[in-house]
Amino acid sequence: MYKRPAISCLVLLALAFGPLGCGKAESDRKPTFAVEGRILEGTKPVANATVVFHPVGDTGVKPRGKTNANGVYKLTTYDGDDGAPAGSYRVTVELWATVHADAGPVNRIPAKYARPESSGFAAEVATGPTTIEPFVLKK
Repeated sequence: MYKRPAISCLVLLALAFGPLGCGKAESDRKPTFAVEGRILEGTKPVANATVVFHPVGDTGVKPRGKTNANGVYKLTTYDGDDGAPAGSYRVTVELWATVHADAGPVNRIPAKYARPESSGFAAEVATGPTTIEPFVLKK
């Protein structure tokens, strides 16, 4: 007997607050600039690694990319290969793979590279297209 008013209230709430969404408004986005770089292990390219740029002194967005077969990544912040906002970053690298079918994925890269405070990698993104010097992983 009381189901209809309750459902009506839920529909009205969804219509009222639904457009607010969870993401950033287009106007809140920082300008981004094309960024690419390369991940190597010694002199060999590292394929399928995830690269994350952690902004220094900012809790904002974290641009990220995935390496191709040549170890090259292009960063994405909001859409496609849009790049990253200008600024200073600490950089992390991870390579998750399934070793055994019965176990979950494991990071194939030493754990220190997965933490911004211990990776030893840093980058500066300019207000224009930026090519980052290769990051070289050591075992």
